[in-house]
Amino acid sequence: MYIGFYTQEEIVAIGEDDAGIVENNAFVHKQQLKDLSKVIFHHNSEQFEIKLTRDGLFALQLKEVEREFPQSKEVKDFDGDKSREKWRLYVDHINAFQVALMTSSLNVVFKSNLAGIHDITRDDVLTLNAKMHAEGLWSSGNTVATRIYRDAPLHALTASKFLCIEHFNLCIDIFSEVLLNGSITHVANMGRSLVHYKTGNNNLALAIAWFEIESLLKRRLRGYIQSPENNYIVNKDTGAKRFNKSRCDYLADSTEVALVAELLELLGLIDFETYKEVSVCRKHRNGMVHGSISVVKTEVARRCIKLLVNLINLEFNSSLKICTNQSMTLI
Repeated sequence: MYIGFYTQEEIVAIGEDDAGIVENNAFVHKQQLKDLSKVIFHHNSEQFEIKLTRDGLFALQLKEVEREFPQSKEVKDFDGDKSREKWRLYVDHINAFQVALMTSSLNVVFKSNLAGIHDITRDDVLTLNAKMHAEGLWSSGNTVATRIYRDAPLHALTASKFLCIEHFNLCIDIFSEVLLNGSITHVANMGRSLVHYKTGNNNLALAIAWFEIESLLKRRLRGYIQSPENNYIVNKDTGAKRFNKSRCDYLADSTEVALVAELLELLGLIDFETYKEVSVCRKHRNGMVHGSISVVKTEVARRCIKLLVNLINLEFNSSLKICTNQSMTLI
């Protein structure tokens, strides 16, 4: 099966055969935009397959997830722990995909700003078959069902953003890297934190970002402890290593994050600027949790999200970028 989703309002896929529709970074012949259900771009690899229709509908198939959670044949299997876990994996991957799309959009060579993002949930996706047709049941408020294949005249008149082949290919490269390096959940939660920041919910933005920051700091320390040059064999007869599981767990997981940050900076695993940002974010997170700070300031939330992006890039050797501009207007 495929999971269909839209990333934001009014994206139109512009193929190589659509010459003349876009000139000087703007639509000039919107009336030529037809066949909204037509697949414009398609990528298929060992890890995933993704399609994109004219009207911006993505269809994603995660091959490992499909192998682990095959299509249910009995009604009882549609709602259970396995079903929920499958949806969780898809939703995490889709939210990480949005970050990949944002990163590729922030590359200066592209002509259309696709740096928008929203928190995609189970209610924002739809099950599709190989022909991009909806399958199964969905709620009346499902955002894909209410948008899928809109009438061409309406869509052509209102669309303002487009996605070209270069943009699509770079997005696929970035998403593939995130999938292969194992950072999907971290990137997905970073995207969720960014969504709450952009909508003015700074407290929740900081809470989500800090959860991931703490996790990544401890992961980095554990990686150092368990590296072959540090966790060498100390007893040739028993094969015992310098750091057994209990000692690793104590140092990496049970140690307070403030001390973890100190150790990482002393060991040169994070630079001093990163260490200072961790200290600032930790101070405000503790103030929020313990009640001394009731409302987190916008600048603090922004700094925490940027710190999270930097830690993800450091830990996974990636190059993700985000847009933290807030464009909210009160009328």
